[in-house]
Amino acid sequence: MPRRRLQRRNFARWTAIGLIFSVAVGFAFVVLADDDRLETPLDLEEENSTSKISESSIPELDNAQVQPEPTLPFEVTEVQNQAPKISLEDLDCWTEMPKISDLVTVQLVVDDPDDELIILDLGVLIDERVVDLSDQLVPASELSGSGKVQATFSIPTGVKNYVHLIAHATDSSGAQSEAALILPQNSENCNSE
Repeated sequence: MPRRRLQRRNFARWTAIGLIFSVAVGFAFVVLADDDRLETPLDLEEENSTSKISESSIPELDNAQVQPEPTLPFEVTEVQNQAPKISLEDLDCWTEMPKISDLVTVQLVVDDPDDELIILDLGVLIDERVVDLSDQLVPASELSGSGKVQATFSIPTGVKNYVHLIAHATDSSGAQSEAALILPQNSENCNSE
């Protein structure tokens, strides 16, 4: 009986070693194999479809001929348009909160490298709503290329601790940029301008 147990252990040992070896060899094959040996389902489909075509109907290509480059079913075009750059400047340099009766003058500075028609808008953000001040833009809410536009307005009702101005510049291609300004400003910001 002890001899049978030894044979069973020996058999189990060799079986375990064989299983580990076969798993290790399979893993090594998958990891170390180059891409040419591995066939994907797409490669198999191509082989099946090319084997159906007779060998005589395929013209032989010598190595000197150039292989055609793959083409896309659509044309890729680069958009050369750049969004206009906009900034807001406080011309009065308010360091304290303006009163409702005060007139505030701001300047929108627009730089468009594409020199397209620029549509401007200006608004004051109060809570979650925007009060449109685009009518106050002088000379107009449209610019041809780069330039400066001013707006003079009184503080809309509902503004409490600060004035949050938002301006947009949109060119004729649809590219848009945004600028914001908070009044009153720090005295350092006013002195630097």
